[in-house]
Amino acid sequence: MRPNKALLVKLLRIAAQLESCLLNAYLYAACSLKSMPEEFEKIGNESNPRRAIQFERVRSWKESLLAASKEEMVHIHYVQCLLRALGEPPCFDLPKREEGEGWLFPNWQTMIDSEGEATGEDDYVKVPINTLDEDTIKEFILYESSDLLQIENPFEDGSELKTVFGDLADFEFDLHLAGVLKNVDDKDQYETLKAQLEGIYSHPITVQVAAETQAAAAEEELDVKYVRFESIGDLYLKGILPLYEQAFKLGWVKYSNLNLNNELLDENYAREGFLPVGPVYRDKNFEKSAQENLKQPLRHYKNVKDVVQEIVIEGEGFANFRSRAEALLAKVEELGQDTTLGGEGEREYLDALIEDKNTPTPTPDWLTDGQRLRLSHLYRFIIIWEELEQEQRGGSLSGETSANAGVAKRQKRRFWQKWNARQLQVTSGCDFKPAREPISQEDVDPNLGLKKLTEELPAQFNACYLVLLAWLSRMYEIRDWQADKPRRQAIQMLASWPLMSMAIRPFLELASFFPVDLNKLYRLEPDYLPYLPLNAKQLYIVYQLYTKKENQESQKTNCLQAAKEVVRGLGNPALEELPDLDQLNLYMDYLAVRVLSDAAEWASEMIDVFNTAAEDVVLNYQKMILARLQELSYLGEFQKQFMFRVQGGYSDRLPDLTYEDLHPGKNKYEEQPGYIEVNSDEREEGLYQNTLALRLRFSGYGLVQMATDPDPTADEVGCTGTHMLHADDYSQNGQEKTYQYFDHALIWQDNDDKNPIENIICRETGNSGPKLGINLTEVSLVVTDGIAQAGFVPLREMNSLGAVQTTGFQQDLNVKGFLELLTLNQDSFTGGDICLNLRKKGETAPFLNGLNHIVWQDGEPIDPFILAVYQAKDGDNVELFQREIFNQSPEDDQEKTLLDMSPLQRAVSSRGPSGFDDYINIPDWAWVNFSDEMKEEISKPTYPISFLENRALYLKTQLEAQLPNSSTQEDIDKIISLAERIRLVSIASILRGTTIGWLTALLHYGHTVSGKLGSDVVSDEANSIFAQFKANTNLELNQDNSIEDRNQRNTRWLAKYTKGVMDTDSLLDFVYFELYIPVKPNIDGSFTFTKEWTFTADIQEAVKKYGCSFESPILESSYEAIYGTSRKRKESDSVFGKEFTETLSGSPEQPDSYEYSSDAINVDGASVTISGNFGCTEGEDPVKLTWTATFTVTGDNEDAKSHAIVLAANFFAKDAQDMTTELKNHFGPNNVNS
Repeated sequence: MRPNKALLVKLLRIAAQLESCLLNAYLYAACSLKSMPEEFEKIGNESNPRRAIQFERVRSWKESLLAASKEEMVHIHYVQCLLRALGEPPCFDLPKREEGEGWLFPNWQTMIDSEGEATGEDDYVKVPINTLDEDTIKEFILYESSDLLQIENPFEDGSELKTVFGDLADFEFDLHLAGVLKNVDDKDQYETLKAQLEGIYSHPITVQVAAETQAAAAEEELDVKYVRFESIGDLYLKGILPLYEQAFKLGWVKYSNLNLNNELLDENYAREGFLPVGPVYRDKNFEKSAQENLKQPLRHYKNVKDVVQEIVIEGEGFANFRSRAEALLAKVEELGQDTTLGGEGEREYLDALIEDKNTPTPTPDWLTDGQRLRLSHLYRFIIIWEELEQEQRGGSLSGETSANAGVAKRQKRRFWQKWNARQLQVTSGCDFKPAREPISQEDVDPNLGLKKLTEELPAQFNACYLVLLAWLSRMYEIRDWQADKPRRQAIQMLASWPLMSMAIRPFLELASFFPVDLNKLYRLEPDYLPYLPLNAKQLYIVYQLYTKKENQESQKTNCLQAAKEVVRGLGNPALEELPDLDQLNLYMDYLAVRVLSDAAEWASEMIDVFNTAAEDVVLNYQKMILARLQELSYLGEFQKQFMFRVQGGYSDRLPDLTYEDLHPGKNKYEEQPGYIEVNSDEREEGLYQNTLALRLRFSGYGLVQMATDPDPTADEVGCTGTHMLHADDYSQNGQEKTYQYFDHALIWQDNDDKNPIENIICRETGNSGPKLGINLTEVSLVVTDGIAQAGFVPLREMNSLGAVQTTGFQQDLNVKGFLELLTLNQDSFTGGDICLNLRKKGETAPFLNGLNHIVWQDGEPIDPFILAVYQAKDGDNVELFQREIFNQSPEDDQEKTLLDMSPLQRAVSSRGPSGFDDYINIPDWAWVNFSDEMKEEISKPTYPISFLENRALYLKTQLEAQLPNSSTQEDIDKIISLAERIRLVSIASILRGTTIGWLTALLHYGHTVSGKLGSDVVSDEANSIFAQFKANTNLELNQDNSIEDRNQRNTRWLAKYTKGVMDTDSLLDFVYFELYIPVKPNIDGSFTFTKEWTFTADIQEAVKKYGCSFESPILESSYEAIYGTSRKRKESDSVFGKEFTETLSGSPEQPDSYEYSSDAINVDGASVTISGNFGCTEGEDPVKLTWTATFTVTGDNEDAKSHAIVLAANFFAKDAQDMTTELKNHFGPNNVNS
């Protein structure tokens, strides 16, 4: 090997290790931070008035650290690509690690340490795993600093560079307030509100604090090899880049990398896997360059230079950080001169950001420079440091503690120098610690359950970390690239973001609650892996084969032998014929998914252990610990998903037939709306035949109480997603305060006494804002016209990676074959609203079951799914209908959740959504439960921007009213929460585009509901819906509660529903729902149906003449003969299958009405007679034409009578429909309303 190439490979491996260590350090620091508002409740034993400020601020720090971690993952990807192009194996190794020291980088020597002291010849950088505190964030700043920045020494007392850092923090604070006050147009009002908010944010608190002592750490010498570098920028720009230029000239680059990039950009895989998005958006120019870089192979020097520049830019932002920072501040000052908006230039900067985001023109150079600087790791870390120091000063923005210290206009405001109390004292500061305080070792040691969890947690985390690295190594391994493609693509969908969000982040957050030995985290050596089962230790051996270019032959032989034994045990002879490398790949995957399943079993066990051991743990810790253990208990899903994905399956996308043949019983839990699965070989098209049914229509708002992607499902407050919890999301009863949190529940009602909900986040949005509750708009009695069918119809094709991620044809369920008999609206019912709810199953509330794209992609199925229709009455609601999804077959011992089912069973269940749609397609009947203001708003051409602007104005009014009241913690909670809510909706286009995009999106669902019927429903006689139909028709309706076989027609319910128009501020989305319930008729006597048409008064005489003539009926073509006072109905036009005679009856025919009756019609053991009349109103506008038909059914056989009633209903409904057609043909469609 040529010496220069060896050096290049060495430097690339150092770079890979460096990026991995930084990723690990940043990620743990983020996960160590406090997250729930109650964690900021007190400082020491005293109430903390800055609770809301610190809650929001620390969340922003976590977001910044996670963003840096995400970019480090992209950097690791680039370095692996550079290695791969040279024909080298991937490098995910970590460097040497000393107890209490962290990872050691003997080649990396900064010029100063985190105390600002100059380093010596034998000093080198160590990257430890630590919670976030001032020392940690200063270390992070040092990691991302250039050598020039180190020369200027920001950590030295009186440093001018530190002053620049303070100015940058001032600018960020001003920019934050500019976002809050975006919709304040008056300059004076802006200045007033800004000053008031500054006073809140910077009002100092005074508590007693104790100084911390730092133990000096001994350093161990390590030989320095190859090269030394003083910054990451030097390593890439002065070390790697020149050597890579040589690599192209000398022909060392063997692999163009084209296939890898194309594969990672495949829309079916990239958004789920390693690169779900590209580099973080900074400006349009940067985005264009970054996308071009991703799409081109690493084939020539220019592209490698682009990659290196991107890594450096995302780190320190630019060379010459100070001059760039001063240029940014100077530009902001320039923007603020002679401002008409108020402020000091921050408003103009904000407007420039918004304009740049919303227009296609190139980003101005000054804004490009500013955004690259602001979004760099170094800049983010500097802001965290400055804000952390402010909180350690108790919130004061300067050395002043006077009442107006935070209100005066600041031209040259400077932060204090580092506040460092050496002894116990009283000062305008506080012992603020942003990191979570773990349960003490003294509390853990005597508690066997807590001790077990604490001791075993690191090994379980390491096992999952090993899976991540093992799978990532496969993505860059090149020995059998093409042969491994199907399995590798499955890995790309599961590794990285899904595995990071489902395993790595929850594990690290869990570790922050316990006195875990941090030195044991991120260790792959066998001693740091679980002792049993042995899967992780075996996986480690296999993993080494992929990351070492020269493997020990004996180790490879042993692995291959084990692989062949596993393959034989799978019972698939075709797999035994695979080449050795393919069998090794299969063996790695076999072990990887089992390691994750082992971790899931451990988490499930720890849930029980913790529940018995948690008595002395504070309640909010209990809640958060159990949520993360529950999240980790789902890791077994990876084992279910892997082969399903390998063979082409995902969500509702079916795998190949080979997989289906190996997994029988796929239809076991289907809720397919298009047909009835009679048996494995026979289907019947259509759900309903010869039956009456209720079609209930509901609409309203449901609460979506969940953190959204990319946050883990267990996240209680939101951080990197769209939904955000705020500090005043709590309820108070006297002195008792109940904190709300995200529990991923879907809540449709708060008045369901059979489904009490304790955790409901209710936010004030004004009279025009959405209100929780999904209530009846109308209910129709319908009848089948032969067979009623449901099927999916295409809407449009979408390929979106924006606010919603979806590809392919979008569909909606179309129900046809029903004829309408009578429709009643909500006003027809007295005694309370008729409500629709999704009920809890035990203690599990319904939720969108996607688990960060492991179970389902965007637009997830809802589980559990128990529908309840009830009439709300004070103190005692009346249960009308209830049924749940089918989840237990005869051979099942117990009911299945969606997660208990196999991926294939879920895919064919039809419970996932059928497609995305646009809000303009909301049907008219669903609009009833919009407020009048919302109806007006959603009809505007400026929607949804105008909607968000109006919300911001309403919240601003609330903020102005609250600002004078800021004396208590609760007052400040409300002020800060209102401010943050305003900011999120005011500048959504540059914060979270989903805030805008979700307001226009709909998501359609459609499936049957064929599980158990509710046992607590009222009798048919007491059912208010049945009673109202009886009052209008004299027809008795009954629900069939004796359903035994769901695979028969007329047994299933049909649910067609849509969620959308998501208001991320209120956490409410609009839901409209159609529910079909088959019912049986019963009658003793006669029943009556009425049909009415209206016309304008000017055609009254024509309506009388056309509609009220016995001798010339509207459906004249349906009669065989008309004889003056009698007429004979054609057999071919009669649903009874027989001809019959109608006779003019009652008083002589009048110009505006007539009556008639039929002879008896015999129908399979029952008899039907019809009496009816047509009438037209006189002197009214509009004119009404009414047809009333009364049916009398007699007979001794109840089934025959029931069948005859259905036929009679069909006769009426079909004739009414046909008459409507004839009337519109005669008078014109615009002149007839029906």
